Amino acid sequence: MDEGGSIPIEQSADEVLQLPGDVLNVLPEAAAQSVRSWWETLPPAERHELVLSWMIQADTCRYAREAQSWFELPVLVGARFLPRENDSNDDGSEWNQDLYEYLINHPELALVQHGIVHHICTSEPSVRRALKQGLIAADFECSAGHEACPVRQLLAHRPGSDVKLFVLSPAELVQFGGTRKR
Repeated sequence: MDEGGSIPIEQSADEVLQLPGDVLNVLPEAAAQSVRSWWETLPPAERHELVLSWMIQADTCRYAREAQSWFELPVLVGARFLPRENDSNDDGSEWNQDLYEYLINHPELALVQHGIVHHICTSEPSVRRALKQGLIAADFECSAGHEACPVRQLLAHRPGSDVKLFVLSPAELVQFGGTRKR
């Protein structure tokens, strides 16, 4: 983690970025094994670039209805850790009721951490509260009681710190190398 509170995408030698999406599910087993073998030969920086490229491509065409029509792009939500003492300069103006309703009505909400996408269930009361406030409190409790809750895993990177949510465009995700300092 850097001093700005962003979690870097870069992986240590023993951390492995996963193949994006369901790439292997659509391949015959022999082809899937070849892809796995190829993936393991890539350095982490190249895996990172491929994962980001895959995410951008999926987001830019996810809602396309036909080749010549308008289509909706999903909203990406970024996060940053706040100082342990409350950030008095943050008035919450980036977060509003319309954005909260959009996120709740689009259940494909996902947490991207280290280039890996974790899907977040927006029907969980604790997640809804966090989205409504635009803030994940340091004492967040998973209302479903999942030990592998990706929100709790995120908070474990800086115990005692709240996480501020903000809107992030796909272009910003690439521009900031998977992180955004605010």
